Amino acid sequence: AVATDAPQAPAPAEEPAAEEPKVQFAEPRGLVVCFWNTLKLGCLKSKLPMVSACVARLVCKFKVDVLLLSEVPLKVGADRVAQLLAMLEAASGVAYTVHFSEASGVGTDQNQREHHVALVRASLKVDATFTHHTYVDSALHERPLDHAPFTVFLRDPRFADKACTRFALTSV
Repeated sequence: AVATDAPQAPAPAEEPAAEEPKVQFAEPRGLVVCFWNTLKLGCLKSKLPMVSACVARLVCKFKVDVLLLSEVPLKVGADRVAQLLAMLEAASGVAYTVHFSEASGVGTDQNQREHHVALVRASLKVDATFTHHTYVDSALHERPLDHAPFTVFLRDPRFADKACTRFALTSV
């Protein structure tokens, strides 16, 4: 090897790694709603461990925002809903608000009258509720409904697009 005083060519420089483009996406958001025909909430008396496990799954796995209950008896419904609410809040660590429909159902016996109930995550704003006691038939006559559907109008501020924050949910 011959030594020379000639300058050596610099080693090829490593090119800096290209930066990934910085794209920011909003976290996907959805309103999680569960409809439950409670069959009079009798399960709270006879199958409490199973109901507790189901409620825990609703809030822990599915992160339910709104739980709409049908067939909640007028006579014992408030107590049973309070029991269900306590399970829901204990499992989730989140507060929920309770909204009862006006009573409906067939017969004059109080045991046959029922509510629909909406358990709504407290971070959502309930603007109004409405119990549909009647409908208009094809001849434009107003007719009574024995079991009145219940609509909850709410807003979810978690959605980035403000045009998409209002919802109307109906339990039948």
